[in-house]
Amino acid sequence: MADKEIKILPNGKAVPDPCHISKKANEGVVWVTDDGEEGDTSIEFHGGKSPFKDPNFKVHPRGGKTPSGLPIRGKPGDTFTYDVKIQRKSQVSAADPDIKIDP
Repeated sequence: MADKEIKILPNGKAVPDPCHISKKANEGVVWVTDDGEEGDTSIEFHGGKSPFKDPNFKVHPRGGKTPSGLPIRGKPGDTFTYDVKIQRKSQVSAADPDIKIDP
């Protein structure tokens, strides 16, 4: 099955939040930044607890797409919270969206 797209907005919010993925259907996510945005965007799962192999991801600027890979942890009903950090010159934005594991 296709990966779910999570759009990172300029204010650091992620849409959708929460994002539901299914291990059974082999769904991962792809984080996508706005086309016009510059700066470094990072995804960091709280306490290093990620449903994916890696707990941290760097999202490429200006319409970049960064895939998570398939989920390897979690069972239906588990929630994984991550930080979105965007750094532009002197501005840093952050949000705490979730990924929920579905059957």
